[in-house]
Amino acid sequence: MTPKGFVGFILAAGEGTRLRPLTQNKPKPLVEVLGKPLIHYSFEALREIGVRTFVVNAFYLADQIAAYLQWRKTQYFDEEIELIQESQLLGTGGGVYGMYQSYLKRHPYTDFDAIVLNADALFDFKLTALLQHHIQKKSLATLTLKKSNISDPFARVHCDAHGKVVRIAEVEGKRTQDAQDVYAYLGIQIISREILSRLKPDFSDIFRTAYRDVLADDCFDIEGYDLTQNQQEILWFDVGTPKDYLDAHLYLTSHPNQSFNQNISIDPEYPTVIQCTNAQLLIKNNPGIIVKLENICIGEGAILEIDLSSLAPNQCLELRNIVIWAQEHIKINHPQYQTIYYQGTIYKL
Repeated sequence: MTPKGFVGFILAAGEGTRLRPLTQNKPKPLVEVLGKPLIHYSFEALREIGVRTFVVNAFYLADQIAAYLQWRKTQYFDEEIELIQESQLLGTGGGVYGMYQSYLKRHPYTDFDAIVLNADALFDFKLTALLQHHIQKKSLATLTLKKSNISDPFARVHCDAHGKVVRIAEVEGKRTQDAQDVYAYLGIQIISREILSRLKPDFSDIFRTAYRDVLADDCFDIEGYDLTQNQQEILWFDVGTPKDYLDAHLYLTSHPNQSFNQNISIDPEYPTVIQCTNAQLLIKNNPGIIVKLENICIGEGAILEIDLSSLAPNQCLELRNIVIWAQEHIKINHPQYQTIYYQGTIYKL
């Protein structure tokens, strides 16, 4: 554990309905981005700051989440992972409550804070500064924020001039009138046991339960940590819909990023084509045919086979913004754009 004891709580119970059909037979935390499941990046972000103890909740297609966690235990021997399988969806409030209570039963005398991540949070910033800010301020809760404007649908958190949270969505506190700036919440928060103990076991939103009490009582400060305060460039993606998912890949294949581009190879001839572990790009050449490949991700063990035999000389075959999931074998002989190949199925935007 890190000093004091920080436990990673990863929220993985949601149904991912906006991302369908990609989540029809796969839980959203296991949907691939650059060949890795979304939840992999949550684990990696926590591991980078020394966290080795995790609690993960699951509901939708929970057996797949369980299988992934079992696989992790064979790869990362230093991790302690507990899975909480919910019999019904409990939201962020009830979900975190169940995770907290289960961990507390196993570690009743441990002084710890929970670093809570949404399993579908996709970002490139390190959590080190967030953790240091939380410790330095001796905060009971710290929310990771990005300065925004009121028209942004994610802009729900209002802070005063000192970075203290005074309002979250419609949940107001005694100092709401002090609000100066509005921020988007980025799906990461650090919560103390004082806050965790205020949660309820039923379906609820954590902001409308524990934080409502704190804001109403004005008894504790909730810190807002603005990642953009030092003009820092950050990447944060909402992959809520298939379009968002393709847009994220469009950006990531065009802008190599150390946080995401691990265990991949890039063909110098096609610099925006990402090939994950054991992926293959096979082009059956036909002299005189022009091949344009842009912003393509070929998942682990997948094969993209491009057949030019039916094209006449001087014709052009173009593929752009294509995502191919692991183990798929795709044969293409005509132009394709904004397409996802997954589980033997094709989705075109």
